[in-house]
Amino acid sequence: MIVLEGHYTAKTCLCEGLCTRNAQKNRTKTAPDAISRNFLVKLSGMIYSSGQKSKVATPLPEGSVAGLCLAEWRGLGQSPNGKSKVATPLPEGSVAGLCLAEWRGLGQSPNGKGKVEMHMSDNTPCLYVVATPIGNLEDMTPRAVRILGEVDMIAAEDTRHSRVLLSYFNIKTPMFSCHKFNEEKRGGFFITALSEGKSIALISDAGTPCISDPGHRLVSMAAGAGFPVVAVCGASAVVAALSVSGFDVSRFSFVGFLPRTKGDMLKYISGVLPGTAVFYESPKRIEATLRVIAEAYPMAQVCLCNDISKKFERVYHGAVSEVLDELGGNENAKKGEYACVIHVPENAVIAEKNVDEPSLESQLVDIMVKTSCTLKDAGAELNKMHTDVSKKEIYAAMLNLKNLL
Repeated sequence: MIVLEGHYTAKTCLCEGLCTRNAQKNRTKTAPDAISRNFLVKLSGMIYSSGQKSKVATPLPEGSVAGLCLAEWRGLGQSPNGKSKVATPLPEGSVAGLCLAEWRGLGQSPNGKGKVEMHMSDNTPCLYVVATPIGNLEDMTPRAVRILGEVDMIAAEDTRHSRVLLSYFNIKTPMFSCHKFNEEKRGGFFITALSEGKSIALISDAGTPCISDPGHRLVSMAAGAGFPVVAVCGASAVVAALSVSGFDVSRFSFVGFLPRTKGDMLKYISGVLPGTAVFYESPKRIEATLRVIAEAYPMAQVCLCNDISKKFERVYHGAVSEVLDELGGNENAKKGEYACVIHVPENAVIAEKNVDEPSLESQLVDIMVKTSCTLKDAGAELNKMHTDVSKKEIYAAMLNLKNLL
């Protein structure tokens, strides 16, 4: 709900109505201001609803905004939820009239069930960072659908991919690409659009933008230029995995995708473990990655989430070795991306391991010397030895070695 800065009457009436309604439930959802707090104290124990279907046992406090507003509505034979029984306008300058005018000007109804958006006027151009589903389209929020339909343009990681989503929700807003290869260059185009009074929605292929996805450069540019940046919350694989982990996640580290070589991987995660950490991994590399972790942290517990909210969704809990056994018995283990939560107790004794693994170049030389083979054959052999290292990395190491020789 927006903060009604500069709209004293509507704000006060709403606060009083909310606090009074919550008084009958013996709870208050929001901290009331001084006026609302006094109003709440006076009405404690009374049965009263902000929807004005009131069963007030005693008169409303004399002079209260809610009391004046209610009196005017009743005197006019009209209900505060806007379903009028009178054809004539409310008296100019009346409390009820001012309150209704303010609500309608903000796109919200007096009963609080309206379209509320920002802490600014509707004409202010801004950048919305909009989360989209990571699989199940039912995870798309109504607010996200509305924002994507109302903005002037959408900055999408992949316009072809996002067109499927927009078509499903019948959203016709123009899209422009904004991915890691053009984000810096395209940023000027979007900042110019904001300067012209246009609002923009930023989306990624799935989930929340900027979380191991493009978008942070555009957000930084927009904020730096003085434009408001508004988060439209929704799906996130990180949060989803943490929520089903069963670990105490009052503190955790998110490290994105881990480095591919064993040495670099162990150096990387040693900076966040012991503790709780979350990382992403591809289905082709997940078993190799877990084997490295099991070797270095045999006491670790993991929550491994596969294909969250999609067809092959499955969540594994247990020690790393146990989860590896389960993966081996699942014929669909190679389908769908992974989000892994790993937990190592603070008092755990970490296995002594040498993480200084020889470079790929030195391993190539070692293979060539021991087997008297060519560099090409050594590259093929190294690829068999390291399933966790891509062919691209091995090829780059071969080129480096050629330059050295």
